Amino acid sequence: MYIDRLVIEGFKSYKDRVEVQFAPGLNVILGRNGAGKSNVFAAIEFVLSNKYSSLRAEDRQRLLHEGSGRAVLAAYVELVFNNKDRRFPDDKDVVTLRRVIGLKKDEFLLNNRHVSKTQVDNLLESAGFSRSNPYNIVQQGKVNALVKMTDKARLDLLKEIAGTRVYDQRRAESLRIMHDTDSCTAQIAEISESLEARLQELEGEQEELRQYQALDRERRSLEYTIFTLEQNSAERKLAALENDRQKAHKEAEQTHAEAASIAESLTNIESEIALLEGRQKRLHDQKQVLQAHLQTTVKERARCELVARDHAKHAAGNAQRRQALTADLEELEKRIGEVRAQLSDASAKFEDAKQAEVTTQARLDSCRIQLDELYAKRGRSALFKSRSARDAYLREQIRKSEQACAVEREKEKAYGEELQALESRLQDLKSRHELASQQIQQSMAESQQVSGRLGELKKARDDATNERKQLWRQESQFESDNAELKERLHRAETSLYSTMPRDVRLGLQAVKEICAERKITGVFGMVCELFTTEPTFYQCVQTTAGNRLFHVVVDTDETASVLLENIRRMRAGRVTFMPLNKLKVSPSSMYVESSDAIPMLDKLVFKPQFLPAMSQLFGKTVIVRNLDVGAAYSREHGMNAITLDGDQVNKKGAMTGGFVDTKASPLKAMADLNDVRNAVAAAGSSASVRERARIKDQEVAAILGDMQACDAQRRALRDRIVQAKDETAQVDSERAIVESELASKRDAVHACVHNIEQLEASIQAQRTELSSPFRASLSEAESARLASLTEEIESLNRSVIAISERRAKCEADRAALADDLSMNLVPRQRDLRAALDALQEEDAEVGEDGDADTELASLRKQETDTLRELERIEGDIAAAQSRIGDLTAQAETIKARESEIRVAIQEHTRRMEKIVNRASLLMNKKDSCVRSIRALGSLPSAAFETYGSQPISSLMDSLAKCNTELKKYSHVNKKAIDQFTAFTEQRAQLRDRKAELDRGKVAIEQCIAHLDHQKEEAIRRTFKGIAKNFSQVFAELVPGGKATLVIQTRRDTDVVDSSGEEDSHEEEEEEAERRGGPAAGEEGGGTDRYTGVGIKVSFTGAGGTVLAMTQLSGGQQTIVALALIFAIQRCDPFPFYLFDEIDSNLDSAHRAAVAQMIARQSRPPRSEDDMDVDGAHGSGEEAEEADLEATEKQLERETSSRQTQFICTTFRPELSEYAAGRFGVFYANKVSQVRAITAEEGRAILESSEAPADLDDDDRRDD
Repeated sequence: MYIDRLVIEGFKSYKDRVEVQFAPGLNVILGRNGAGKSNVFAAIEFVLSNKYSSLRAEDRQRLLHEGSGRAVLAAYVELVFNNKDRRFPDDKDVVTLRRVIGLKKDEFLLNNRHVSKTQVDNLLESAGFSRSNPYNIVQQGKVNALVKMTDKARLDLLKEIAGTRVYDQRRAESLRIMHDTDSCTAQIAEISESLEARLQELEGEQEELRQYQALDRERRSLEYTIFTLEQNSAERKLAALENDRQKAHKEAEQTHAEAASIAESLTNIESEIALLEGRQKRLHDQKQVLQAHLQTTVKERARCELVARDHAKHAAGNAQRRQALTADLEELEKRIGEVRAQLSDASAKFEDAKQAEVTTQARLDSCRIQLDELYAKRGRSALFKSRSARDAYLREQIRKSEQACAVEREKEKAYGEELQALESRLQDLKSRHELASQQIQQSMAESQQVSGRLGELKKARDDATNERKQLWRQESQFESDNAELKERLHRAETSLYSTMPRDVRLGLQAVKEICAERKITGVFGMVCELFTTEPTFYQCVQTTAGNRLFHVVVDTDETASVLLENIRRMRAGRVTFMPLNKLKVSPSSMYVESSDAIPMLDKLVFKPQFLPAMSQLFGKTVIVRNLDVGAAYSREHGMNAITLDGDQVNKKGAMTGGFVDTKASPLKAMADLNDVRNAVAAAGSSASVRERARIKDQEVAAILGDMQACDAQRRALRDRIVQAKDETAQVDSERAIVESELASKRDAVHACVHNIEQLEASIQAQRTELSSPFRASLSEAESARLASLTEEIESLNRSVIAISERRAKCEADRAALADDLSMNLVPRQRDLRAALDALQEEDAEVGEDGDADTELASLRKQETDTLRELERIEGDIAAAQSRIGDLTAQAETIKARESEIRVAIQEHTRRMEKIVNRASLLMNKKDSCVRSIRALGSLPSAAFETYGSQPISSLMDSLAKCNTELKKYSHVNKKAIDQFTAFTEQRAQLRDRKAELDRGKVAIEQCIAHLDHQKEEAIRRTFKGIAKNFSQVFAELVPGGKATLVIQTRRDTDVVDSSGEEDSHEEEEEEAERRGGPAAGEEGGGTDRYTGVGIKVSFTGAGGTVLAMTQLSGGQQTIVALALIFAIQRCDPFPFYLFDEIDSNLDSAHRAAVAQMIARQSRPPRSEDDMDVDGAHGSGEEAEEADLEATEKQLERETSSRQTQFICTTFRPELSEYAAGRFGVFYANKVSQVRAITAEEGRAILESSEAPADLDDDDRRDD
């Protein structure tokens, strides 16, 4: 076995986790001074030694790492042992031992299991860790302490290693017992003397005492008879009282049962009243809502009636007005037709007159032109003197006329173009008018369709709104019912919680919260939730289970662990879990078959998966008829039995029972809770109704959206109709203007044509004149023509005047007709049609706004339904009020009966108290008689037969006479015989006790002698082993040197050295051992004669000077102390050793010797057969010496065959050269680290460390 691994975290200078993998041989830890090498040893000591056994808070604080950064609150050191040799009593190859400390904790863990310090100590002792050998861990300064140790201290160390402390404790205990034995022997002698004197006195008092005893027997017989008769009388009275008590008890039970029933009834009535009041309140709320809805409906219905009445009145007025307007429009249209016919005739006449006027006027103008030309020609004959002048003038006039004619032609052309434009515009206006008319007709048709669609949507809206209101009422009813069920559920849960302890209730609530928060499955609920039974068995079941009814059943222990961890974190109460995977079906009472007993499990209904939990609680319990049957079953079958009333007999025979308050029944509360839960589940929720109402809301919203779209479409169509009508009116207006302009333009064209014709005629005449010769006067033809023209012009003037008058009259008639048509008839026609259109729109709007009849019918239906619902609710309220009144009356009756029962219970209680008091007096009297009879002592068997037939009065007289006789013997020692007998027996017991004490003293003296011998033997054996190993080790460390241990006795000349030579004093000691006492000349005998252990050494060999420790140099003292340590270790081997800079005071040669020795012990054993040397031994001392030598050889062989682990710190190179494992300790930022290093890294650390230089040769002393 060896330390395989060391893990440190948070301990002293090791803040971070450090893991060191040790080799099984020599391990060397190197590092600078102050780097933390010694803390590695402190960590191992922290786990293994008792140095840190009792730590206070401040001590633990000092062990925690202190440095910059976050404070360390906990630390641990872990040792991992290689246990392949099974030195630890464990089947594992690796054993882990960890010690964890914090500010408020200090604990050990063995293989990750918590163990106590005592268990750790026992484990280490079982592996061979010796408490008496402190040299398996050698710290700094321990070598120096051994160097400075006195001979007496070395003797104490030798005794400690030999284990003599146990011998000393046992010897002291034996001496104390022997002292107590001597004291008891002296007391027994004194008591025996006093007893002998008292026995002599008692012999003379016995005769008088016999006479007294005869009278006393008679007195006791009389008293026995009297007490027996009184006892029998009391028993008879007690039996009668018991019958009365049983009757009273039955009556009381009936009364209590009735009281419980009444209380339960009263509770149920009060609960029902509370529920009815809550329901009545909700009904009142519903009534108020319905009344408000009814008021709104009535107002809306009245409004609709008014609207409908207004609509009807308006419709009637509109119908009359439409009829009048239609008649007016027909008459007007007839008149317009007539006027248009007249206008057509007038226009034709006007056109004829105008044409005639134009024609006549043209002829008149032509004649006038000809006339004017003739006059001009006649006048020019006088005006011009020559033809040339005339011709020039004529040519100039022709040119001007041609110019004027060209201008007129341009005007005609322009007027023609304008006329074409006006005609095209007029055609466009006609097209626009036709298009606007078509648009009006189409828009009006679409408006009628939209209005129809809007009416359908309004009806759909009203239907959906009514359905939605109905759903709202259903939802309100659901919520009302659910509120009532929730109130009942809350009451049931409160009733259940009131039957359990507060911490259990808090724990169960925490379990629900944890499961909901973390979504934990596998929690089935409380035990009482998982089964059902008949109410008859409630009492016996809940008495059997008790608070275990509230245990929580889970699927696995992992689920229970998670819940417990969270409950512990929340600090929320206490819960007991029953994991089904850990429960087993226990042997149950299922095999019990009898009419007097039934298994309790048979009366429980639960799922098969919960059988382990139910079997755990109820499997070993049977329900019996009465306690007598239960006691029989408990004895025969070893089961628990219980009655229906809850009285039980456990399997050990103990009976428990009594009054039980049935009000607080968890099973009844659980049953009520399940009923309410079932009612809640059956009632369902308002979610479906709410969803339907939501869907209906969406439907109403969609319908309203469609209605808004239709209304917007209708308004758009109306706007289009208005715009089209405005367009028609505007086209008509523009058409009239264009037609007027067209007529004027035509007149202008005719005027231009007429002017052109006149100008052309004038030009023709002038040209004709130009070609004619120049004359001073007119020719005859011309004169005749002049005269005819004059007459024709007069005639034409008259014709023109007549035609103009006729044309003017026709024009005036036409204008009057046109004005009447355009200014009167057509506007009136347009107004009448607009009025009819407005009436039609009003009718459409009335139909759209209305559907008043439909809406009114819907509102009336709603009003009827609401009134019917109000009647139903008022009926429910009245029924609830009536039921409340009935229940209140029942409650008053029950309370009155409860008062009567309470009085009856008080009367029963007083009666029972009287019976109990009387029974108590009689029982006291009976007990007094029994005690008196017992106090009388033993009596003759015929004592009662002698006086039993006499009355008590006669017996009292006889007793008085007997007492008078007894007074004569008042001076007699009434206990003389008893005292004599008792003292005789006591004397015999004292003699036996003295003989026993004498034997014990001898045995104690022999034990003390044996302990002294064993102690002496242990010291000698240990001394010889250490002395021999000391000489061998010193010889190995100091070649040629010699060292001897010397044990000193009280006489300076009595010395036992390591060679085994003794003086003659040993013979005296052996003789004393054979005698069983101390040797001559010694007070206590045994090992007290040893006074110390000295050391004699020679560094130059057998012939050199032998020196004591005080004569050696420091280095020599260190090598001697190390040799002694190695010798002790060889005597008491250990699986591993820890050395902390043990070579610091040695020179290089001695360091090399020490390193070589450690290296040899740390190497695995060589494969060589051990040679056992057997020889014949003599008897006595020679045999003991031979046995001792054989034991030492065997120990040496076992030590040499075992590889030993060494863990050393040093700042010298010698140990590092032989190391199997090298580890460097590095220190930075107040934190130490350890890691494996190579030999080169080790030498670099040693060279850089500030260790003191090697000792010079002048510092070494050699003899």
